[in-house]
Amino acid sequence: MSAKHRQIFINTTSGTDVIDITTEVSREVQESGVVSGAVTLKHNRLRKRRVEVQIID
Repeated sequence: MSAKHRQIFINTTSGTDVIDITTEVSREVQESGVVSGAVTLKHNRLRKRRVEVQIID
């Protein structure tokens, strides 16, 4: 699996966060190359919460 450096914008009810997809997003998203949609994040503040994301190359 390549370790491309990409970021995603996370839109939540409390605002927008930007996190690093290479370290913070579940492996399924990295492998599938999903561009947008609802995913489960491994971010410490959003763990096990489904949010809308947009991946920015």
